[in-house]
Amino acid sequence: LNEWCRSWVGSWADHPRAADFTVETGPTPALVWANPALLGQVLDNLLDNACKYSEPGSPVVVSVEARPDEAVLAVKDLS
Repeated sequence: LNEWCRSWVGSWADHPRAADFTVETGPTPALVWANPALLGQVLDNLLDNACKYSEPGSPVVVSVEARPDEAVLAVKDLS
């Protein structure tokens, strides 16, 4: 999930708010079994909402955390 998120967020490079995006991952890879297209749709919706409801220039952080029995994907706007 770590590298996939970096790549997916990278696909937003042409978005006007692309400079506001940061991806943070922990040292441990977060492994998931998921449909990449559907997971991408979820992340796109979260990024889109963060852009709609925060001011341009405010950071939008995508974080991935590997826990013992789960992987956590979060999108936070820090406005």
